[in-house]
Amino acid sequence: MNKRNGIMLFLFSLILIFMTACSSEDQSETNTIGDSDMEMAVEDDAAEQEAYDEGGIRPEGPMEDGETDAPVDTTDRKIMYNANLELTTRKYDTAVQFIEEETNRVDGYILNKETHRYDAHFRSGYFTIRIPAENLQTFLNQFETDLFQVEYNAISGQDVTDQYVDLETRLNTQKQLEERLLTFMEEAESTEDLLQISRDLANAQLEIERLTGQLNFLDNRIDYATVDLRLQEEEVSTIKDGDLNIWQRTKDQWVRSYDAVIIFFSNLFVYIVGNLPVIIIFIVIASVIGVFVRRRYKKQPKSHHSLRNEDKQDTDQ
Repeated sequence: MNKRNGIMLFLFSLILIFMTACSSEDQSETNTIGDSDMEMAVEDDAAEQEAYDEGGIRPEGPMEDGETDAPVDTTDRKIMYNANLELTTRKYDTAVQFIEEETNRVDGYILNKETHRYDAHFRSGYFTIRIPAENLQTFLNQFETDLFQVEYNAISGQDVTDQYVDLETRLNTQKQLEERLLTFMEEAESTEDLLQISRDLANAQLEIERLTGQLNFLDNRIDYATVDLRLQEEEVSTIKDGDLNIWQRTKDQWVRSYDAVIIFFSNLFVYIVGNLPVIIIFIVIASVIGVFVRRRYKKQPKSHHSLRNEDKQDTDQ
């Protein structure tokens, strides 16, 4: 019995040791898997957080206190700037020269220039100027001088980032399509397939040119701001302190009237003397005509008087 009990105890001990070993291996494997999953989760969270920090996608899950939605990426925004400027000046020609020089100094160019004269002494000008966007504020600040009076100054911007990114994406898609079509063209075996691929390739290239043109247009509008400038010539005031003196103004007016009378008679004298030959001829002709008419008139009354006397004598008889 003792020997049998010893054998049973030995077998029971072996079974217990085997179960303990299996349990340890399972626990180790569980811990190993858990550690691996944890590392993958940490890496995923780090990737999500990095995407969020770069303006990408916000990590899933509820927001924590003080957390806001995904930040807006403003590091590479595509903005078209426009400025409106209205100026007045008393030195129009100098002001126009100043505008042209300042435009060249900031590497800009004048796209359109108009000048209108609405009075004998007053002019107005309209300019459309393209200025590099980074030099726009510098250009506008140059008009804060004694030469100009700034009547209106405004800057506006149009964010075209979404439109620009959309165009870029579509352009890349068309370029990839073009590459695939070129590959298919090399592998085409039948004429029908080659013609179809050629038509598709032509359409893709046409779309690439159109999208490229739109992107170039946006690039130009983004890189160069547009300034609409209106320049108005201002009347120079001639009022002085002495102009408000009534007696002095009356005296000046009398002198001007006197001068006007002298000038009138001087001009009349010059006119008469200058046209004296014509006047003499006119007087001679008028005198001859007058003598002729006077003699003719004298003859007519005399004949009429003689006829009246003869009629009277016949009546008396």
